[in-house]
Amino acid sequence: MAGCCDPSGYPGAFNRTTAENSVKSFEKKGLDSTAAPMVEALRKHLTGSTVLEVGAGSATAIATMLEAGADRAVAVDLSPNYEATARRFLASRDLEDSVEWHTGDFVSIGNDLPGVDVVFSNRVVCCYPDMAAMIDTTTGATRR
Repeated sequence: MAGCCDPSGYPGAFNRTTAENSVKSFEKKGLDSTAAPMVEALRKHLTGSTVLEVGAGSATAIATMLEAGADRAVAVDLSPNYEATARRFLASRDLEDSVEWHTGDFVSIGNDLPGVDVVFSNRVVCCYPDMAAMIDTTTGATRR
């Protein structure tokens, strides 16, 4: 299935500046208008859970879910440019020890990750070149 984005371009499109701007925006306004209602819909499932975010970016959604009651999080992002910014952001909120970070293609590494209770994926499925594989790997990662 053809995708809407070229995976080889992800590191350029999702770069360090983009990551830092994401954190700055979050600190001023909170989650964006797409992520905020998604996290709110998951809120009742977060207490005591382990959360997986595919396309974790700067980890603002993960931080929000941890602060809402999730115990642990597994973060996966394809771009190598987000991890350092995300780690600094998580450390600033004293959450760094609650997050297991992975940089790579989730479809390739997802089966090797620990099982989770809740999956959060914002703006990832539509840009991945094999949507069916992304969904299959995501659902395979869940324990519930």
